Amino acid sequence: MLGLKHSKNTKEKIRAGNLGKHYEKSGKTLEELYGKSKASKILRKYHIANIGERNPMFGRHKHKTYNQIYGEKKATQIKKKKSLSMNGKNKGANCSKETRKKKRISALRYIATKRANGDRITPNIGLNETNILNYIEKQNNIKLKRQYYIDGYFLDGYDAINNTAYEVDEKHHHSEKQKKRDKERQEYIINKLNCKFIRLDEKEYLKRITFIG
Repeated sequence: MLGLKHSKNTKEKIRAGNLGKHYEKSGKTLEELYGKSKASKILRKYHIANIGERNPMFGRHKHKTYNQIYGEKKATQIKKKKSLSMNGKNKGANCSKETRKKKRISALRYIATKRANGDRITPNIGLNETNILNYIEKQNNIKLKRQYYIDGYFLDGYDAINNTAYEVDEKHHHSEKQKKRDKERQEYIINKLNCKFIRLDEKEYLKRITFIG
């Protein structure tokens, strides 16, 4: 093999292959072997040497479905695993309560920054929320703090004197998925404020307002 001329791509593949053998025998990470900076460069070279058509697996499964490649049984298992994995990433299914709290606060910091720059961003307010809370104030002779902030959540209304939280439930709150979220949110706020929590059904209170009007 001595004296043979290899193309640049072939040389890169040979180096990458030798790197893999050395790496496996050592039992250490690339960073432990070469340091963070050099390890990063090596990984980049390895990636470039095996990208696209240079990859030995390139084109082998072109235009084939999972079922054609693995068979129906294994294909179903693979799809299920991918689906569960994406659900966790997109929906925060595996996030702890503390992590979700940090995400909420992070989002609110972003909102605060936007406001500081002159961009107007406010929490979503239901179409009939203001009228319903006005009605509650009048009927109970109280004053509600609107969009009251607590640990990344905004309460529709909060009666500080009587320590009572008010939430207006619009139509979308009646789905099972949303009910579960609302329950978790409500329990968190009750534990945090040690308050009473009242949910106001939009449809029911609109009838009351219309009847009085």
